[in-house]
Amino acid sequence: MKRLAAMGAYRLSLYLKEEGKTEVLSAYPRLLSTEITRGELAALETAYMESISGEGGGIGRLFRLLSPYDEAGRLAWCALELALLYCMDSQAAEAFEAAQTGGRNGATIGLAAKLLYGNTAALQRFALLEEGFVRCELLLQAEYPPKSIADEVLRADDRLVQWLTDENSLLSHPLIYNGGRKDDAGSPLWEEKLRNILAELRGSAAAFPEEMTVGVFNGGRNSGRKYMARQAAKALGKRLLIVDMGFFGSMERLLTQWRQVLREVLLKPVLVCVAGVEKRPSWESMVRILADEYEAAVKKAWKTGMQDAPSLRPLFFTAAEDVKLIPLLRQTAVQERLPMPNMAERAALWDYFAEKYLHAPLPSQELAVKMKLPVGDVEKVVKRLACRPNATLLESREIFRHCYELLDDGRYDSIKRVETAYTFDDLKLEESQKHIIRDICVQVEQRKRVLHDWNLQSRYSYGTSVSALFSGPPGTGKTMAVHVMAGILGLELFKVDLSQIVDKYIGETEKRLDEVFRKAEQSNMILFFDEADAIIGKRSETKEAKDKYANTEVAYLLQRMEEYDGIVILATNYSQNIDAAFMRRIRFTVHFPLPDEARRKEIWQSAFAAETPKRNLDYDYLARQFEFSGGQIKNAVWNACFFAAGEGGPVEMRHIVRAIQMELTKEKKVSFQEALGEYARLVY
Repeated sequence: MKRLAAMGAYRLSLYLKEEGKTEVLSAYPRLLSTEITRGELAALETAYMESISGEGGGIGRLFRLLSPYDEAGRLAWCALELALLYCMDSQAAEAFEAAQTGGRNGATIGLAAKLLYGNTAALQRFALLEEGFVRCELLLQAEYPPKSIADEVLRADDRLVQWLTDENSLLSHPLIYNGGRKDDAGSPLWEEKLRNILAELRGSAAAFPEEMTVGVFNGGRNSGRKYMARQAAKALGKRLLIVDMGFFGSMERLLTQWRQVLREVLLKPVLVCVAGVEKRPSWESMVRILADEYEAAVKKAWKTGMQDAPSLRPLFFTAAEDVKLIPLLRQTAVQERLPMPNMAERAALWDYFAEKYLHAPLPSQELAVKMKLPVGDVEKVVKRLACRPNATLLESREIFRHCYELLDDGRYDSIKRVETAYTFDDLKLEESQKHIIRDICVQVEQRKRVLHDWNLQSRYSYGTSVSALFSGPPGTGKTMAVHVMAGILGLELFKVDLSQIVDKYIGETEKRLDEVFRKAEQSNMILFFDEADAIIGKRSETKEAKDKYANTEVAYLLQRMEEYDGIVILATNYSQNIDAAFMRRIRFTVHFPLPDEARRKEIWQSAFAAETPKRNLDYDYLARQFEFSGGQIKNAVWNACFFAAGEGGPVEMRHIVRAIQMELTKEKKVSFQEALGEYARLVY
């Protein structure tokens, strides 16, 4: 690098000497030579060109890149020498200013031409100036597009100097990183897709050897898009430089930022992957510009005879599922979509990463059914488990908790997480009702066996959600039953807040419903619509515009429920108000009646904890006298316990009767003597 700068100093010295600007030469004797002659310069140039032409490393690559065998290459090489001189020695600034007209400073292709051919010849050879500029402008990060080719400043910046010092270094930036990872080898997912896209890329290179190809990987978060780009680059024998779309900032900075990346492609042949393309304003135009500028850089490399120009292809993009890049691109593009892994693939992933990081098995079949995670998230969870002591002894529910911690990124604006603590013993229902609830859980737990192992997914590819309608009066256990299901399955329960979903404005309810289902699809949850009458009531005869759009909301919810690959539970107090179309498409229906006397006695007895102090409670009387729902019994027990605690003693009948009086008052039953019967005397 110092030899190149020294040659630039000799050339500049000779030019200033011949121009009669000896005062500059004498002012900087360490930098400039007053004794240099054309013969001496020619001999020096011949000697060092011969040594460099066979040299390896960064200097050798620059030599092959600029090809200084012809006049354009020699001109570009001279510009490189001058740029390195200006960068490495601050004393050169005054000499550069003296050598150029108009007070210009720094290296230019015009100055390089003056040093090689003299002032007059340089001005008459514009085509040569243009070709020399094309060869070195990206390397020396000229302003683009240039205002004046002859006078555009060419810079040897810190990055170029760093690379010449360490040719293995890459551009350093938080949003740019080397895509190579040692632990990528052997991942079992997407191998067939990788083979397919490699075959297409190689086929494109063979059919159109002088054209550029773009590879596009579409998928969701952590779906393995960057992994696929890394593996493709590895199969093509190249390192991968991954550039996040956020690196470019705005359209105004796009070319300046992108040219830094394009230079990396020239300095040390790597393949580039632009990651994180989403649907955002102006990003479509930005993607097209990125591809076009990359293609232009490849064509310049072809034009200048760069030997490894073919290795600069392809350019990769990773994009969200809903981003369609191929119609935007002028180049030939090949595409692979990376969908959410199916249950069998998820099970294989859990097994693979468990063996890799834990060296012990996990309940992969259960995890595959209940946790709908992409490949990157499965790896994250298993790595997290590997950090814990006794990781191999974890129960399924604890693993689920780690999964939900990973998924909970604040996406649940309209969905409220509900803690689940109830068990099956807490449900005081008829055995037939409990049997249906068990059946619902079985449909979740056996999905992999039925859909994948028995291949029913080939016959039922649509409408595979597990849906149920719980109906009955308030307080009869509908919500508790959903809690129990969540506990049995080990899944999170999320309650949809319909007050934030239903909107008076046309079309808004459908948008919010779509948002809820999309968020649920990205997670793994029981989706619970409580008091669903607000949205699934009977469709009315279309008499007004509002009736039409209300019916549209019902139809839309039906459609999204059928498309949803998860668990949806709807609860209503009035099943007779539910639209018949809903009833046909619901997989399970469970009616929760008011409990009979025997069931009420069980509820009264189980409502108290074992630690609750009690004395002389008449459960037969309570069950016989009051036709309460489970919710009303719970309220009465709750209040009675606080009455007793306030007195410092156990719960007695007088506390319960007082609490019952409060419940009856809610229903405006004020004839307490008749309602309370033999214990009415306890009311005060």
